[in-house]
This record gives sequence, C-alpha cells and structure tokens, in this order.
Amino acid sequence: MPDSPVGDLRSRLSALHVAQGLLPIRRSQVPADLLAGVTLPAWYWAPRGSDMAGYVHGTQLQHGVPIGYFPHGANGPGAIGLFADSLPRALIAAAVFAVLFALFSYVLVATARMHARVARSLLGPPVDPLEDARGVMTGPGPLGTLIDH
Repeated sequence: MPDSPVGDLRSRLSALHVAQGLLPIRRSQVPADLLAGVTLPAWYWAPRGSDMAGYVHGTQLQHGVPIGYFPHGANGPGAIGLFADSLPRALIAAAVFAVLFALFSYVLVATARMHARVARSLLGPPVDPLEDARGVMTGPGPLGTLIDH
C-alpha cells in the first residue's frame, strides 16, 4: 500500500531523521560561537599558547586566538587559517564572524520553518482510510430505484 497513511508517515519520519543528521551539532551553539568571534577584538590578547597546543615560538609563548588548523604553531608548516594575535587581524576576524552570524540567522529560520512544516504534516488532521467505503454506504445505491417502485 504505497498510498497508505502509515507508509507516508514512515517516509516523513525517515526524512526528518536524515535532516537531523545533517546538523549533528546543537543549533544554539553555532550562534554563540559566532557571537564570541564578533567580540574577538576585546579579548584576542588574553589566551596564551602552550607546548600542548603548539603555540610556542621558540621559548616564548604566543598570545592570540587560533582560527583554523595550526599543527606546528602560528607560523609553522601546515598552518591553515587565521591566528588573531594583533588588533587588525582580530578586527578582520570579527568582521567575518559578524557576516557569518547574520547569514546563520537565515539557516536557523529555515530550520525552524522546516520543523514547523514537518510537525504540521505529522500532527495534522488524521486521514480516514475508510472514507471511500463510507461514501458508498451512505450514498444512493442501485437498490434505491427498486425500493421506490
């Protein structure tokens, strides 16, 4: 029965499960991280590197915030990203984070609308599978002409 309400419900639930798998992170964490990036010029100087984190240049610890992948320190080989260790770099990062924060609000609204659409379709009025049979039973039938005579 491909047109049955149960089969339709199963396909909708499986689609919802796939959609949730696309966002394996908490939706509230992303805006918080982006907002922290917007405030980066206020605190970029505070974090200090360590041997474990790989932000040591010689014997001197480097101050700054790594945004990316820095396996051998901020200036080491294989560094990909921005190491905000000065005010101009922190301002550039803050501008990028502000744009991403504004764009991510559209992602949140689209996710909320999708969730509402799925909830409406799942929680909508139930479909009566016997509606056609009830129409035949309550409507005029072939015996109606014989009874009237």
